[in-house]
Amino acid sequence: MLRTKIFLGAVFCLNVTFCFAQQVFDCEKVLTTEPYFVKNEVSQNDSLYLKDLSILKRCGGFADSDSLLFKGSIFLAIMDKQLEDTSNITYAKVVKAINQFKQTNTYKEFLDGVTLYRNLESKTANTKTWETDKTLFVRLGFTEADLEDFRNFIAEEKHQKLTYKQAYILYMKEIDALEVKQN
Repeated sequence: MLRTKIFLGAVFCLNVTFCFAQQVFDCEKVLTTEPYFVKNEVSQNDSLYLKDLSILKRCGGFADSDSLLFKGSIFLAIMDKQLEDTSNITYAKVVKAINQFKQTNTYKEFLDGVTLYRNLESKTANTKTWETDKTLFVRLGFTEADLEDFRNFIAEEKHQKLTYKQAYILYMKEIDALEVKQN
């Protein structure tokens, strides 16, 4: 009787294990289906849109370095540019479009900008290295007058220990405060 109970208990545990075990994800099959974002207005926090991105990351064979491509506005901009014909879109076509985008100069410039940003975000703002460091700010659209103004901003003693990221945020807050006062 005890052996029967142990046997039935073991069978029950195995059934529960198999029932709740992670199901095998069939990328080949999923890649032939249409993503949710194709026919729906999506937001960055939309769970079905996030599921689309998860499927693309999982089945597209993308590297960790590609994760920035899946940020909402960047991803949707790539899709607008790469997928001109939006009829019969599948995950596989989206993966192909992303891989095509990765071959463009725009992608290379994007990666250069990200690398530059990451290098400068933790670097202490310094007027001595400003001529080299200002490249990111030029990419952000700073005019010559903006560049000079920001250089003067980081030259102030109270800003000399800030990183470029901290200095930029503080600088933009001061600009916003000036605009509010003028209105």
